[in-house]
Amino acid sequence: MDTLENFGPEPVSPEQENLQKVIDTFEREIHAHHGDIHAAAFEVFRLMTGN
Repeated sequence: MDTLENFGPEPVSPEQENLQKVIDTFEREIHAHHGDIHAAAFEVFRLMTGN
């Protein structure tokens, strides 16, 4: 029997957390731009760079 208890999911690194936030934002932008992936990508890039 394992001596370690399962107390939830594995800890998430800051890099993984940031990547997930970008993916979630991209998905919202695709929806907001009615499926236009190029417009969504441009908007996410603009949000990330502050331009």
